[in-house]
Amino acid sequence: MANLFDLGIVFALGFMVSLVLYLGLPELLQREDFTLVKNPGQEDMEILRREGERLEHYRATGGEVGGQAGERLGTAWRLESGEVIYVPD
Repeated sequence: MANLFDLGIVFALGFMVSLVLYLGLPELLQREDFTLVKNPGQEDMEILRREGERLEHYRATGGEVGGQAGERLGTAWRLESGEVIYVPD
């Protein structure tokens, strides 16, 4: 019976790792801080952010920020030199 339990644990662990790799989120297995943007600029955009042990998940709310209506003003770009520039829409 103990051998079946060990086999079940190995199977469950393999399933979890393959699920993480299938979803394209191998960053969750690393210990580094990261920010992941899925579907950038789309209506269903999601931001996944990890700092230490804290994991935050944000979803686009269709133009509302903090419960108030808003509009997109432009895009910010970080250059290789570290400089940030703003490009109006």
